[in-house]
Amino acid sequence: MSYSHYVRCPKSHSLSVTENGTPLELLAEGRANVTINCEHCGFSNEYVGISAEEFEALAVSDEVAEQELRK
Repeated sequence: MSYSHYVRCPKSHSLSVTENGTPLELLAEGRANVTINCEHCGFSNEYVGISAEEFEALAVSDEVAEQELRK
């Protein structure tokens, strides 16, 4: 299962969209895989098996992303 998330680039702090293809087994453990390829600064990194807390630090809610994209 794959779904998109808005994330904040740790380098430029710009919004990016990431495809999250975390296996269900990993989600059940409270972990995730996230790949960030920032179009703004070129930052690229794959986070494998990060904790829910680490994911939340990168994730941006749809509501916040919508507000930022309107600017």
